[in-house]
Amino acid sequence: MTQLIRKSVVLQRCGISQSSLYRQIKEGKFPRPILISERCVAWVEHEVDAWMEEKRRNR
Repeated sequence: MTQLIRKSVVLQRCGISQSSLYRQIKEGKFPRPILISERCVAWVEHEVDAWMEEKRRNR
């Protein structure tokens, strides 16, 4: 089953600011969120984990 994580969890796990998160999404460097409702977005957990793993491999 696909797990979704909210923005606060994404920011905490990735150690980035909200502005950095949205800038990287706009630049196509971070997974896009899923719109859950008008004011609620979430990310697919395994996509965020894959992004972090790629960052670790490329350091």
